Amino acid sequence: MAVLSAAKTEDLVTLLELFPVGKLKEFWPKYKGHKEDVAKAIAEFQTSAEIVEFAKRYFSCCRQHVYVFSHDDEIKKLPTAGTASGERVAEELEKNKGFALFLYWAQFTAIVTQPYEDVELKFLWPFRFNFTKAAATVRLAIMEKKLGAYLNDRKYVAPRKITDEAQLIASMLKSVEGQLAKMDLHKGIKKLWKDNLIDCVRVSYKEPDSTESTTMDEEAGIREKKPALYEKLLKLPLLDAKFKVKSKDLSSATVFFAEPGEGYLGFPRYTEQEGDTDNVVNEIIKHNS
Repeated sequence: MAVLSAAKTEDLVTLLELFPVGKLKEFWPKYKGHKEDVAKAIAEFQTSAEIVEFAKRYFSCCRQHVYVFSHDDEIKKLPTAGTASGERVAEELEKNKGFALFLYWAQFTAIVTQPYEDVELKFLWPFRFNFTKAAATVRLAIMEKKLGAYLNDRKYVAPRKITDEAQLIASMLKSVEGQLAKMDLHKGIKKLWKDNLIDCVRVSYKEPDSTESTTMDEEAGIREKKPALYEKLLKLPLLDAKFKVKSKDLSSATVFFAEPGEGYLGFPRYTEQEGDTDNVVNEIIKHNS
């Protein structure tokens, strides 16, 4: 399906609003004002090709989910969108590495009141696929929409996101050659922790006969404030953890979430520099072998 060519101006606006306003103004310095005003001007006056180029460059600055996979070094081509609700809009392929940007339609439903009426809304949802000899990654912008802004502020109930990200990822990865498996990220994450580049502020972990959790006060780090627990955690599986980034040389991303055994990383905040989240992900993968 030709998703991009079917997108209306308002669809491009909501796509651009997934990116930090500072990056919109950096790429198009002639536009001023609040994010909504800047996004509307860009969507109206710039081409779709320019918007795709912007998304390619600054995807790493989005709030995003990242899924990391190991593979058997058989990836030779980029995946297709895998479903009619998506389109591959940009790609780069070289020997042993490649990149593709996808746009999917994310569908939401709700019931508006006065009078009661079922409504459906859809928004452009960017995904990015990368592979190297070391790993493959699927990244997608966090899609959390306050639907009232798109319903003329009418009251609504029962909001629901219909499009399932796990199904989209699975449909995309069906066309990838070779075998993919969730990458266990414990080794890479713990290497950054040992190097004092990150510190854990919240964690659930597995003891031999129980599951335990610790949450630090005021974002204090476990390594800094609980060294005995830190040494213990280096030897145990981490189920779910939140890390703060201590080194600006690593990234200006301030925090990230991790489910190491599931190959998952989450970045809940916008970042300042091009490649910020990429740096964290790539360093974890590099030290994971």
